[in-house]
Amino acid sequence: MAVTWSDEVDEILAGDLAVGLAYLTPAKGVVIVPMAPLGLRDREAGKVTVTTSLGLWKKLDRVRRNPGVAIAYHAREHGYSDRPGFVLVQGRASFSTEPDRAWLESITPNWDRFLVPKSSGALGRVLDVYYWQRVAIEIQVVRVVAYPDGGAREDPELFGAAPPPPAGPQEPPRGGTEPRVSVESVAANAKRLPHTLLGWCGSDDLPDVENVAWMALMAPASTPNDVVERMNREVNAILQQPDVKEKMAAAFMEPAGGTPAELAAFMRREREVMTPVIKRSGAAID
Repeated sequence: MAVTWSDEVDEILAGDLAVGLAYLTPAKGVVIVPMAPLGLRDREAGKVTVTTSLGLWKKLDRVRRNPGVAIAYHAREHGYSDRPGFVLVQGRASFSTEPDRAWLESITPNWDRFLVPKSSGALGRVLDVYYWQRVAIEIQVVRVVAYPDGGAREDPELFGAAPPPPAGPQEPPRGGTEPRVSVESVAANAKRLPHTLLGWCGSDDLPDVENVAWMALMAPASTPNDVVERMNREVNAILQQPDVKEKMAAAFMEPAGGTPAELAAFMRREREVMTPVIKRSGAAID
């Protein structure tokens, strides 16, 4: 029986401008890449679809080897829907290695709405490979997890299969467990990004993705209370200035403000939420 979803979720799936497609590596790591979904979905059949260039064969080969994928919708405040929810769609992917010209032509209205109208003339001939050497990745939905808030902190609504139990320990990769990149450097760079997605492989061989993006202004623990309170008042006032709100909105950010006590309570809740997520992912800084 096909997994379907609510009108509210469908509005997000229909209007998102960019999503995060998560797929698995041979070692069960998770790669998340941005894609334009073009609003392609079949609610009655329980399917969502994205397109990709045949030139990106490494991604397609990994999806072919392990078809478990996930798509993170509304990880940023963008798209035609003004709903605040974060939606994770998990399922099994399939694709043909032969582009279907008739199908690609049929989704031209979607392309024009979400991207830009296809060029004609000399430029169109140059971009012919980009336009037409594409294939559809069709995902049969297994589970839809719909959070009412963009930060995925509130209890979600679930459509489809129940969440699997936590994944067990993995076999160490052949190349050893030493980090392939500088963890400190990656973490430092991630802190500067307005939006961060954390992905890991669940026990059902489907990627799971969490939206973990937030930023706050900190001060050393020894900072006098009167200084902290003054900084808090000044920053809250700045965050309410129209030009600041406009610049933040352009970067898909929303000012929150609040008191130091509220921030401390929020961070405690984040720690409670993210500690089991990180443990399930197997991530470690070592």
